[in-house]
Amino acid sequence: MNEYFSQIFSAIVLILLGGVNALLIWTLHRQWWKIQGVRRATWMVPLSGVLLAGLWALSKLLGVAPTERLFAFLTSFFFVSFIGLILLLPFSGITLTLERIVRWGWKKWKGRNQADLSAEVKTQRDISETAPVEKVDVARRSLITRGAAAFPLIAVSTGTFGLARSTASVVFPNVEMTFNNLPPDLDGLRILHISDLHLGYYIRLEHLEELLIGAEAQRPDLVLITGDTSDDLTVLPEALTMISQLQPRHGTFASLGNHEYYRGISDVLRIFDRGPVPLFVEKNTTLKVGRSELVIAAADDPAAASEEGVGKENFLIRSVEKAFDSTPSNAFHLLMSHRPEGFDHASAMGIDMTIAGHTHAGGQLGWNGRSFFETWLGVGKYLWGYYEKNGGRSKLYTSAGAGHWLPFRLGVPREVPVYTLRRGRGNLA
Repeated sequence: MNEYFSQIFSAIVLILLGGVNALLIWTLHRQWWKIQGVRRATWMVPLSGVLLAGLWALSKLLGVAPTERLFAFLTSFFFVSFIGLILLLPFSGITLTLERIVRWGWKKWKGRNQADLSAEVKTQRDISETAPVEKVDVARRSLITRGAAAFPLIAVSTGTFGLARSTASVVFPNVEMTFNNLPPDLDGLRILHISDLHLGYYIRLEHLEELLIGAEAQRPDLVLITGDTSDDLTVLPEALTMISQLQPRHGTFASLGNHEYYRGISDVLRIFDRGPVPLFVEKNTTLKVGRSELVIAAADDPAAASEEGVGKENFLIRSVEKAFDSTPSNAFHLLMSHRPEGFDHASAMGIDMTIAGHTHAGGQLGWNGRSFFETWLGVGKYLWGYYEKNGGRSKLYTSAGAGHWLPFRLGVPREVPVYTLRRGRGNLA
């Protein structure tokens, strides 16, 4: 059952989204709902998506990889388009409400009384000639109605474009992190950060190979992986071997994400134990860089909190504290935390730098280098990019992820940040 989680989850969600979509059309667009073709499409489209999810599962069962990928992308297209429809249908409803207000205001301005209105309705029923003023009103109403109908088209077009953008190559943003207390020999150290690769249906080993070719050109001194590496554990051993071949001079280290727990934490731990990349779970190591020291520590993911019967926030606080147990005070401290919320407690402890992922920039929807949800809606915290606390002494970068579990990216590229540590005053370059 766990092996077909994505297909089952997609089918269930498509049915729920279809129901929400039908409810929105029925409540906000009664005139559309009266059209038989609209009613049929409202139910046939989600059922088609469920059928595609079933064909996706069948292809996986039969081991037909090309067909499996095709049905996975088509299922995702339905998924993304439905979400777009649900977000935009209220706006088209507002547009139609505006139409009614404009019509009422126009008639009020003309000083028509009820008798005039009744005569107009009768005249229209008799298909007689209308007054010139009414012709203007019809034209305006037609324009607004067409504008309302454009919103569903925008949703589908946006879904198509976002799906296409998800196939673009990964980018390597160069982020300079400047610290007043940076030990001298760490000045210029380059750290490559891989997070949320989600190897599986949409990101495969050939994509990882392309990523690693680009990563090698960045000449990193250290490679850190902050969880959600693979949703297909059969390819995880080979993926770790491929990543280890980068051979940065200070090593490669990994931490856990929530998907490691979802896919089977005991199997994941076994694969890492046998593989070439050390996995840190609430532990740390101290690297000697010249005469300076760099502490690399990793928190566990709160997905494990339910097993211990504690809240996720308290679990993460305790995990961050445990990760830095018995570390040298004069070293530079760096935390790998899959979830960016770890930055809150890390900064309270005076930890210099935190790197995280998990959020996918808040749904892989961005604007001008920030999550759309932070920029425009003012919701969410640490969703994508650079953040600081303690007057700039503690810094965080949340990666938008090198992969995705849903192939949709709009304004948010697949990214593998490269951090360059700098000594002195300043913030993000």
